[in-house]
Amino acid sequence: MAHTSIALDRPGGWRPSSPWFVLAGGLVAALLALAGIRWTSEAATPFCVGLLFAGVIAAGGAVSMRLRSAGQALEERAESAGIVALAAFTALVAFLAMKDEWDSGRYFFGVLSGVGLAGSVLVLLPRVARRIVASLLVVVHFAGILTAVTCVPPNPLPPPWISSQLWARVYRPYLMFAYLNNAYHFYSPDPGPATLLWFRIQYEDNSSQWVKIPDRGTSDTRLGYQRLLALTESTTYKSLLLAPDWEERYTRRQKAGLLFKPDISLNRNAVIADNYNEPNELAKRLIASYAKYVAKTHPHPHNSAVGVAGVKVYRILHRILEPKDLADGVSPIDKSLYSPFFMGEFDREGKLKDPNEPFLYWYLPIYYADTPKDFVPVPGKELPKGAKLINCMEVHAGDSSPVEDKQP
Repeated sequence: MAHTSIALDRPGGWRPSSPWFVLAGGLVAALLALAGIRWTSEAATPFCVGLLFAGVIAAGGAVSMRLRSAGQALEERAESAGIVALAAFTALVAFLAMKDEWDSGRYFFGVLSGVGLAGSVLVLLPRVARRIVASLLVVVHFAGILTAVTCVPPNPLPPPWISSQLWARVYRPYLMFAYLNNAYHFYSPDPGPATLLWFRIQYEDNSSQWVKIPDRGTSDTRLGYQRLLALTESTTYKSLLLAPDWEERYTRRQKAGLLFKPDISLNRNAVIADNYNEPNELAKRLIASYAKYVAKTHPHPHNSAVGVAGVKVYRILHRILEPKDLADGVSPIDKSLYSPFFMGEFDREGKLKDPNEPFLYWYLPIYYADTPKDFVPVPGKELPKGAKLINCMEVHAGDSSPVEDKQP
């Protein structure tokens, strides 16, 4: 049976199904949201943000409607390019509406507007040229991933020169934004120590609890645990510049360490700079954000009315066992394998309490004292007479018993 299409458009009137109509509505909504966020009270901000996202979604819907029905004639391509360009302008309005502290939203809408403008040019091209450009973009994308893989130095040799240059001068901003540079560095050629984050929450009634990320006991799946492990790796980026008051910090750290019993000494087997691990600005902001999250999501276990007084954050490097250690029966989670660095104490809003804290960004050793040279820490084994495990991290955190007589 033959089917006859029925025209639903009204002559001379608006067509609700027209992408131009939907796009206009989205653009107007975004402009109203921009005005509301910039020039109205804070109370109206949630409504304006919702209106902003509705406008951007409407603009994306208009693009989808147009591209599904557009032809390949030049006039059709020109109209499609115009719709995509105006949708990109809507994303630009959303970018301008973002406040300075909404950095994730600014990044997202900024990139979205740039992609939209590039897409409008791509849509305008003939089909063959469009396919060629799209194929080249795919090649460029996977070449960037190849660069991220090969720029890791195969110890003791340096990385390939061309990979290093492409990584440093071309691909790094793109791969870091897309988060495509991280996992390739874990296992080849040398995995190196894993990074953990331990939080000691101090409550207003002087009670406390530890929160560890990642924690196998609280991870429902292995994949969830692995993702949390990747999250902690985001705090590994170190500041490349030495603090101008470096000597003063070192002197302050040395004096403060002597005030504890046992004293919180530095690692004498390492150079001084290896005892100090200051993150860069991005890592500092992430650590503060994690501290705020932990404070918000871990109320007092027995009385929710008791607030959080502070959160001390320790960034832990967990050394992987050598083959000889494994053969000797050393536990992979032996406490002496952990190297803690104090990342600061934060209030419940994620604000660093004391930027001049003597131990800020310094190493807090965990070690066995007064042990024989051939001592091997085996799980459950009694320590030799007079020997003890000294946990300077727990001393600094305020836990009552810094010395342990048995293996963990």
